[in-house]
Amino acid sequence: MASPNPSSKAADASLDAIPMKKSNPLVLFGIIGAVLLVGGVIAFKSMGGKPKATAAAASSVEDPFAGMSPEERKRHIEITRKSLEAVAAKQAEEDTKKKAAEEAKKAEEASKPAAGGVAAPPAGGGGDPAPVAAKAPSDDPPKKKAPTVVEKKKMDDLDKLGSDISGKLGK
Repeated sequence: MASPNPSSKAADASLDAIPMKKSNPLVLFGIIGAVLLVGGVIAFKSMGGKPKATAAAASSVEDPFAGMSPEERKRHIEITRKSLEAVAAKQAEEDTKKKAAEEAKKAEEASKPAAGGVAAPPAGGGGDPAPVAAKAPSDDPPKKKAPTVVEKKKMDDLDKLGSDISGKLGK
């Protein structure tokens, strides 16, 4: 027996189908285009600003004398040279004081008798033990010790500064 309602057969056949309303393809293209446009603007803004700031910062580091006239540069270099000489003189003075203190300490230790309290008699024999004479400081300049890592770094920095300054003046 046939079913009296022909539309019920169509309903049975399309029971598994989900009813959808199809959208216009232009709407889909519009949404995709808007998303791409927003993403592009964000990417352009984030990349566009950084190189300008980096280039400005790099140029200021490379040329510290950019805003100076030649007279100002010469005056600045002269002041720098004098201050470097003053620092070097002060450091040399401190070194000589330290070496003099070390020599005085060594001389004092040498003048003290051995652990027994009395100095040993001279090798040739003889009467009473004579105290060991203190070593008199010599007039010769003290020998320079090898510079430490920190001192080497300071010297390298000063050499680089001097070469940068002379390079800028040569231009």
